[in-house]
Parts: sequence; C-alpha cells; structure tokens
Amino acid sequence: MTNRIVVWSALFTGLCVSDCTCDDGLASAVGEMELALCDRGQSCGCEVLPAQGATVDFGSPAPLSSSLRTLTVRNTNQPRKLTIHRLDVTGGDLFAATSVLRRPSEAANAPTTTIDLKHEPLTLEGTELAEITLAFRPSAEGEFAATLTLGSDSSTHPNWTVALRGGGGASEICVNDDPCSDADDLDFGTFQDSEIGPDFADALGRPLALGTHMVRVKNTGATQLWVGVELTNDGLPEVPGELPGMAGVFFIGNAGCTVVNPGTTGLIPIEYRPATAGEHLGEVVIKGFGAPRHITLSGRVIGAHLCFRTEDDIPTDGLLQFGSAPDYDTAVNEEPAETRRLWVGNCGYQADLTVSAASAASTSAPDFTTSALPWTQTMPLAPGGEIEVPVTLVPVAEIGTAVRGRYSF
Repeated sequence: MTNRIVVWSALFTGLCVSDCTCDDGLASAVGEMELALCDRGQSCGCEVLPAQGATVDFGSPAPLSSSLRTLTVRNTNQPRKLTIHRLDVTGGDLFAATSVLRRPSEAANAPTTTIDLKHEPLTLEGTELAEITLAFRPSAEGEFAATLTLGSDSSTHPNWTVALRGGGGASEICVNDDPCSDADDLDFGTFQDSEIGPDFADALGRPLALGTHMVRVKNTGATQLWVGVELTNDGLPEVPGELPGMAGVFFIGNAGCTVVNPGTTGLIPIEYRPATAGEHLGEVVIKGFGAPRHITLSGRVIGAHLCFRTEDDIPTDGLLQFGSAPDYDTAVNEEPAETRRLWVGNCGYQADLTVSAASAASTSAPDFTTSALPWTQTMPLAPGGEIEVPVTLVPVAEIGTAVRGRYSF
C-alpha cells in the first residue's frame, strides 16, 4: 500500500509541472525571447545579446549612407507560443526598424512572411524565428544613439531594451609592423627557387608560404569597425571563370572575424605562395574607416621559369587557339593556310633559361606543322627573353573533326 502512494505522488507531481496553471517557477506557460546578432558571416558567428546592457553597433557609415543590422529573435521555450506586440525605436530619427520577417525554420531557403507590428502581433511557435532589420543613416559626422524596445508576453523579459549606437569611427592601417607605417607597398623579399615546394598541410593544395605578413588595422574610434579585404591582383593572370585569389601567388590568410571593437587591433594575414621562380606583383585593398588603402604586393624567387605566350584571344593560358570566335572553325580549303605564333619565354628572375630540346607529342595531329622543328635554338634566354615559334594549321581531318596538337619543350 505504501508503494502505491509513492507512485501516485510522483505521477501527480509530473502532471502539475505540465499543467498551464502551475507556478511559473516550475514551468512558463508562454514562450521566452532570445535576441542575437548573426548578420556578419560564419566567421563571426552569432552574438546572443544579454538581457541587460545589450548594444547593437552599426559602425560608422558615411553621412547620408546606411548601415544595416539584422536582429534574430528566437523562442527558447518551445513549444510555448511567444507573442511580440510592440517594437519601438526612440531617441531620434537616424535609427529605424525597416522590416520584420518571420521564418518557419533556420533553413536558408525557408520562406518569409512580412509582419507589420502596427497592425498585428508577431507570434513565434515551434521552430519559427524572426529577423528584424535595423537601419542607421547619419546626417553628419559624429556619434549617435537610440533605444530599441521589444514588448512581449515573456514572463522574464516582457520589455526588452537594447541600445543602438553608430558614428564616430576612426581607424589606422599599418603595413609595417613597428613603427606603424602608412606606406602603400608590402615587399615579401627575395627567395631561392629551391625553397619552393608543395604545402602538404594546406587543405587547398597550394605551394608553401615563403612569407606571411600581418597588416594591422587599429580601431581608434567609438564604434565597431568592419574591415573589408579584397585581393584585386593575386600575382597571376586569371583565366575565364577564375577570380583573383583562386590560383595565384598572393593569398589572404585566415583572418577570422574582421569586426574590430573600439580600442583593439585586427590582423589581416597576407601570404606569398609562389609556385615558380620570377618577380611577382599583386595588390590588396583594405577598407577601414574612410578611403580604402590600395597596397602593392611584391616578391621574388631567383631562378629560371619556362612560360608561354600565344597569338589568340587568351594569350596567357598556354593554349594556341586557331579560328575565330565564337566557333573557332577553320575551312579545310582555306587559302592561305592559317599561321599563328606562340612564344617560349623565360619568366624567371636573375637566372638564364636554356630550352635544350623541343618535339611534337606522339598524339599531336599532323594538321599542325612548324618550321621551328627540328629544334636548334639552344642559346640561353635571359629573364624576359622569348623565342618565336610559328605554327601552321592545314586541315586534313574530316570536316567537323576537332584537331589537337601538342609541342613539348
């Protein structure tokens, strides 16, 4: 009989906890609000705002331009429903809430519903979340502030206030380590070609980094600084479909989150990863507060390097294309026969190159001929020197057949 009383008591307690009439100290009958900033990329992650003393920092946009922040609202007491019935921005007209969107889930492709809090409340049930877009548009230089208030049926934070601030930005970009220099060039130095090699620890399969330099961006202003970094020239010409930084000589290292708080310094790593000898030039643009800084990158590797230039639409891709765009067709009876040139060159640095032999590959189509074979031009080539190789196409294959040739040097 005693055992039954114990079991009944435990069951009774369980029912009380799940009943909506129970005390909120046991379980809340309504949803609970969480506010977070997740709008600055995966590297910066999400910042969950504290219930007291939270601030949304807009940085320092130029006068009459806008800075946007997205505040994510989640219900942390599922499956209870959270109802937000009020959204106010007070303290001036430079800050505003421009939109409120509700999503059914965190999925990137989840549909959105626009909510007008002036006419209907925002309710969040289950996995639903909301995104509130906030804008700051200063009319002049200086520091500005306002307050955001969210009113809800949350039992713990029915009126959540968040400070909004923006303006008063200032920054300092240092190319050299010590002392800070406003120079606009970054020289990685000179290396030997024996130092070039694969970086087996690199997930992207790039060559070894012969040098890494940290560009320092110090936030000397009153608000957060979101540093922009763009590699505009990676040291090698891009082929169609390739962007700077995908396959070059200079790379931006892992900078992590590039938001720099007031009074702190952010580090932007720039890497020099050459695959061949030569003199390499590039450019990186770093944007702090004010005008962007265009920084010239340079590095050298002593040694000879065989490279090619072709007489066609893309002279740096190592492919000599016959015919004309867009189809690149050549008539079988074309007179005179089409002749194009390629140049064998030394793109190295401070070292001569000797092209000791050249031949047509066994798979090369007989449609291609050159007067440069047999190869006799074995004189040393200084850096920048080239040897011209004319190639003639006389089609003998069937009409509609693609012909390919290959010369080895």
